[in-house]
Amino acid sequence: MNSIKLRRAIEEKRNSLTAKELFLTDEYKEYIGNLVTTNTNRYKKKIRVIIDWQDKENSRLAYTNNKMIYVNVGHPRIQSLGSFSEMNISLIGLVAHEIGHILYTDFDKVLVFKERIYNGIFLATGFEREKKEIRAYFDKENPRIDKYLIKMFHRFMNIFEDYYIENLMCINFPGLFKKGIRFNSYLFSPVSIEHELEQGKKEIYIIIGAMVFYNKKGHFDFGKYTGVLAGVLSKCFEIIDKLKENDNTPFIDREIAVEQIVLLVWDYIKEIIEDFKDNEVDKANDKDEQEQEKLEDTV
Repeated sequence: MNSIKLRRAIEEKRNSLTAKELFLTDEYKEYIGNLVTTNTNRYKKKIRVIIDWQDKENSRLAYTNNKMIYVNVGHPRIQSLGSFSEMNISLIGLVAHEIGHILYTDFDKVLVFKERIYNGIFLATGFEREKKEIRAYFDKENPRIDKYLIKMFHRFMNIFEDYYIENLMCINFPGLFKKGIRFNSYLFSPVSIEHELEQGKKEIYIIIGAMVFYNKKGHFDFGKYTGVLAGVLSKCFEIIDKLKENDNTPFIDREIAVEQIVLLVWDYIKEIIEDFKDNEVDKANDKDEQEQEKLEDTV
């Protein structure tokens, strides 16, 4: 099934089929599979796409293991869209994003980066106090702290990787894949720092959310907020903008940028780690983190 036939099918069946019935049909799965194969054959990559339906709020939206792409068309973020056509282009955008990781993210280098950080080796200059404190936490060999710290470095790396791979996808695939990626970026809602602080959200997760938004939109409105986070985020945005000057930024530049960001916001990360000893705070932090991960998940 080609895109024209698919659009006709969506138009014909939108009043007789549910979204679940339409997007889980063999015809639709074949359409997505053919779309992926046609666009990636030149890279000699065999990519399998799994289309699933899980409608729980905490379900995964999309991910890849570098060989397979999983997309959850039942996710509330997709089902909240107004039409089958919008759901379709959003799904294509999710697939395109994951293809971007397969084609352009060097997973081996990401692994080496995390191992280097775990061993306390930094490429970014300055921030000696912050580096010393991070090394001290790793030296304690506390599995939970180690996992959380590495996860934070990986999380910021993913912000930079997402821009890098989506930009290359839009350059190299200016058709449906670009349209889908741009559509999903458009869906991002503004972040209100004042509102999130009033709701008790931890500063580090506000920072991450603001960076994800800025990375997708290229702008950020602080509103009436003039507190400390405005200055911190402005410095983070400057680092993002510098990387965006080059469409094909070397991985080492992204590594250094991630280190600069983490070291810049280190005191906010440290607050979470210091609270690990309090079970009640743990629960609050876990909830905050789960909410943030849902925001960051793919799009």
